[in-house]
Amino acid sequence: MTRRELIRMAHRIWSSNWLDNQHETAVTAKSTLYHYNAYGVDLLQSYDTLVGIYKRDTAALYVFGTYSHTTVKHIYKAAKMLNAIRITWLYPRRDRIVETVLYDLKNPFRVTSKELQLLCDCDWKPEIPTKWNVPENLMT
Repeated sequence: MTRRELIRMAHRIWSSNWLDNQHETAVTAKSTLYHYNAYGVDLLQSYDTLVGIYKRDTAALYVFGTYSHTTVKHIYKAAKMLNAIRITWLYPRRDRIVETVLYDLKNPFRVTSKELQLLCDCDWKPEIPTKWNVPENLMT
């Protein structure tokens, strides 16, 4: 699955039944976690933007893009609330960090400039799992 496909899937899940079959948890006054138990995922919204998706069976929070400092604080707080093991940053960061393991913040997974360019060229496909417990109509 590519980054674009993951973002599209997250938006389809969020818009499919976001008022009916899920409950929500406030992370802060301006950010919310939407829990989709049937799909095994949680969506993080900061202000009016969907910023990430948490996959429960891998305990990984996938962040879609670059955001303000405040939204990054929301991301870390949500990851802590979800007991996430890692945060995968699906965008080219200046420091070339691709993953942050939450119990080892001092040693994030960093790639070379060339590896980062390869990830961008293939739309982050190696970093995103292909199996999701989501109906096919929400994935395509």
